[in-house]
Amino acid sequence: MWNDPGGVTTALQPVAVPASPADESATVLVAVLPGLSPRDAEQLRLRVAGVVEQLLDDRTRPHLVRAADAEDVLVCGPIRLSRDDKRVSVDGRPLGLTYQEFRLLETLMLNPGRVLSRSQLLALAWDEPDWRTGRTVDVHVRRVRRKLGEAAHFVETARGFGYRLRG
Repeated sequence: MWNDPGGVTTALQPVAVPASPADESATVLVAVLPGLSPRDAEQLRLRVAGVVEQLLDDRTRPHLVRAADAEDVLVCGPIRLSRDDKRVSVDGRPLGLTYQEFRLLETLMLNPGRVLSRSQLLALAWDEPDWRTGRTVDVHVRRVRRKLGEAAHFVETARGFGYRLRG
């Protein structure tokens, strides 16, 4: 058992928070320190409810297909990305992506609708992002779009922020 010398865990108070604004019956227990103002508690409740709703909302996730041979496949519109055999196709037409282009597209497909900054993409899709710049991301996005052809519009630019995959 964890040693709690200051009695922090005994000072925490559980508070039931609705898991989703749409479904008040589903609740999540949140531990709150005593003395938290009602305004702060309401702000915390809203944040937790928002995070839970985001996690539960299937519309913000890519369509994950479990094929008969148990390979993981991400699908977004006509784009199909197989994570196990590292293949990408658009409307059944195979694309010849490089390792880095594959990792970039995979990262975007795992976060559809979410704007990822260039630095986030560097951290998530590159093995050693330390010396790379945001322009590296721009060049790779341009190459991925060119290879996607008519499906290139699924990779959107959030001007001044980064990129997102239209979900």
